[in-house]
Parts: sequence; structure tokens; C-alpha cells
Amino acid sequence: MLAWKDSFEYWQQLKKVIDEETVIKRVSPMYGMLASVGIVKGQPFAPDARMREILNEAARTAVEEMRTLN
Repeated sequence: MLAWKDSFEYWQQLKKVIDEETVIKRVSPMYGMLASVGIVKGQPFAPDARMREILNEAARTAVEEMRTLN
């Protein structure tokens, strides 16, 4: 288990991947969804305290949901 998969650090790691990888046109709708939470290739990712807590909770919820599906 990755130590950061159920915390805000998940989003920081995802931002690194987005910045490093080539843009894939067929998944462009996903880039739009990430932009809605502040993750945009080549732009700073600096959510305020409120958004950080929302993203932290989202990461925790996602892990819990994946556990119940398996």
C-alpha cells in the first residue's frame, strides 16, 4: 500500500505525473476534471486550505470505496 494514496499527497503525486507525461488527446475530458480541482499541466498546484481538505477527504473516500468493491 502506498503511504500517500489516502491523503492530499495523492493529488500532489498526480500533479507530478500530469506535468511529466505527454498529453493524451483521447483522455482530454479527464484533464478538464483535474483542472476543476486546480491540476493543470505546467501550472502551479496551490489549493487553499478549504480545497486541500476537500481533496484530502476525496482521497480517503476513494480508498474506502475501492476496498468495499474488492
